[in-house]
Amino acid sequence: MRYRKTEKWDNVKQSENLLFFAQIFDELFFDYSLDTYKPSSMNTSLLCEEALEVIEEINKGNIKAPNLKHVIEELSDNLSRDRVAKELLSLELKQINSVLLEPNKPVEEKKTVIELILRQIYLKKYKKKNEELLIETITGNTDFSSIRSLARSYATTLLNIGFSSEYLAEISQKFFHYNKDRIASNKAIEDFINIFTGKPKNYRLIFKSKETVKLYKDSMKAFKIEIHNDLKDINFDIGSHKFFKNSDEIYICINELKARDNFSAKAKAEDKLEILSTIFSLFHHKEQMSWASDCLIIDDTNKEVNRSKIRINSMHKCTDQKQSRAAIQANKFLTEFGLEPNSFRVFTRAAELHSLALKSDSHENQMLNLWIALESIIPSCTDPKLSNIEKEI
Repeated sequence: MRYRKTEKWDNVKQSENLLFFAQIFDELFFDYSLDTYKPSSMNTSLLCEEALEVIEEINKGNIKAPNLKHVIEELSDNLSRDRVAKELLSLELKQINSVLLEPNKPVEEKKTVIELILRQIYLKKYKKKNEELLIETITGNTDFSSIRSLARSYATTLLNIGFSSEYLAEISQKFFHYNKDRIASNKAIEDFINIFTGKPKNYRLIFKSKETVKLYKDSMKAFKIEIHNDLKDINFDIGSHKFFKNSDEIYICINELKARDNFSAKAKAEDKLEILSTIFSLFHHKEQMSWASDCLIIDDTNKEVNRSKIRINSMHKCTDQKQSRAAIQANKFLTEFGLEPNSFRVFTRAAELHSLALKSDSHENQMLNLWIALESIIPSCTDPKLSNIEKEI
């Protein structure tokens, strides 16, 4: 765990449960933490939703039936370890597993059981129970194992209701270590949880782009995007941010964005711009729509204006070796490595896809390129009894 100072803590010894939670949260959202220590992609509630989606795709013929087995096994495993889900469920785990893990049970019967589980642990209900258990555990007797488990499930839940990892990292550091409010006891966990009880806020984001974007002005109106030569019509004092453009640039204002925080608002805005850029590239190939990452973020709900912060490319959040050592390994690899011509072409294509993932700032493009790279070097399998994941393992 990362060490942070505890000057704002009145009594560290009597607040050790909360301090442990703060350290866990810091570790979960630290950019360079190993993936093992970061939040899971999904909790039990979300795994139920995934299982139902897989069943629907199987019924449509888009996914092989064996793929459901892995999703259900993960769901069942999570249910056996998830204290939050157990507190909410009225069904016994044995009853659930007797249907879900029984190979001969019809898919529709499994679907019915999963729907029943989901009704009892849907995400908002799961979040509320997770918070209750966190308060109960942190203000009670010391149980670090339970605090770690509940903190991880809470982190996953917050991410999936729309909070960004950058915001969660920032707000937890401020609350536990850097703002002026004192922490008197373990009961401060209630104040921390209250930060995440509000509804999504309304945002406007302003980017700078090349003046040629004006040509697409009519198309952008459908996406609630406006183009401005200046910012005189913005009803906020933005002078302190010195957000000036060059003579060949224009302002792009994206309106009516619902988001939980500044970081997720920017991510949604850039997703919109990416979609537009992709569509425009169908009609003009030589020059794609582009914009500066630096932008103004206007929170219309709280009447605040902020400047965006630089995001670290996810592909760079790893422990990398020094370039000199990488060169030694690359030289050794290239002199000793050999494949048949056709196999070598497949390998280099996979390496190109990995390189594209490194250059892209889009999480979706990164994942897609890496997945295609993986699939391109694995022989195809036509066995209908095997799922894709079994083939690749």
